[in-house]
Amino acid sequence: MLIKSTVIFLPLLMSLSVKAGVSFTNLRVFIDNKSNKQDFTLLNRGNESESCQISLIDYNVAEDGSLTALEQNKRTSNSAQPYVRLSPKRVTIKPQQSQKLKIIARGYRKAESNELHSYLSIACKPSDDGLLFKDETNSKYKTPSIRPVMISRIPIIIRKQQVPVNIDFTDITFTTKGEKTLLNFTLLKEGERSIYGKLKLLDETGEQIAIKSSVSAYIQAKAIKHTLQFKNTDSKKFTLLYEENPKFGGTETKSIEITKP
Repeated sequence: MLIKSTVIFLPLLMSLSVKAGVSFTNLRVFIDNKSNKQDFTLLNRGNESESCQISLIDYNVAEDGSLTALEQNKRTSNSAQPYVRLSPKRVTIKPQQSQKLKIIARGYRKAESNELHSYLSIACKPSDDGLLFKDETNSKYKTPSIRPVMISRIPIIIRKQQVPVNIDFTDITFTTKGEKTLLNFTLLKEGERSIYGKLKLLDETGEQIAIKSSVSAYIQAKAIKHTLQFKNTDSKKFTLLYEENPKFGGTETKSIEITKP
């Protein structure tokens, strides 16, 4: 789960235009026993240089999948922080350029938990002297006192070995909202590892009518609520499907047949 936020320090301003320039080639980092290294690329698609600071932080994960930020310098019991090295930790990326971040995991095979989990915290802001403003005469000027900071948090998973995981669905209901139908359900996950993949809904002809990508359940999560939305249809029978993404260490699938009341 990618977490994004914006922090803007504002004194007095008239008209502000903020352009977020930095994006990423991946929204998840996965390391297993096949390789202890990963490259992660930051792309500056904006029109001004961006200064970025990269660090590691942890969140508590509840059984329902919700995240709670920890106090500064606090770590979870299965934190990846003691085992991960980042280089570089501070970068300036010119417009339309990229920067490669090297991620190396060491010593994690001796960790007590089979799977370690933290977040890359990437905080970026324009590295120019200020942001562009226009006054009432349409004259352009810059002020160095306003510094918007775009903060992105990318999950990093380190898995010592592949272990079985059970996936299922429960609490399935249908509701109608205008021309849309909502399928509400709970995704169940049991096992000592996380899952990451897609949810799909097929009608009785096998046609895909709804999809949700980047669906994750971390190692602590056991029951996560989801909703899939699709156009009203005459179909009464459906197939609900979860597929793991093999790129991130999983090949499990789970499907069930559903009949709409």
